[in-house]
Amino acid sequence: MESSTKCALAHDFNNQLTIILAHCDFLADQCSASATAQSHLAKISAAARHLSLALASYQCALYELQRAVEAKKPPEAVSV
Repeated sequence: MESSTKCALAHDFNNQLTIILAHCDFLADQCSASATAQSHLAKISAAARHLSLALASYQCALYELQRAVEAKKPPEAVSV
């Protein structure tokens, strides 16, 4: 159950990163900002993309861990 909660939190965080990326892209397209501002937007966008990929890897690892734990559960007792 704990890994499910962590996976849900990682998913929610990734959704927030998607919003950040969308706003960065919008600002970069709509603003005729200085080269410094464009550079800052590019750095924010690169960091958010990097974190998004890291979270995807984390989610996959949690999923595999959860599957491994469930596979190792002892079978239910059967009354004879």
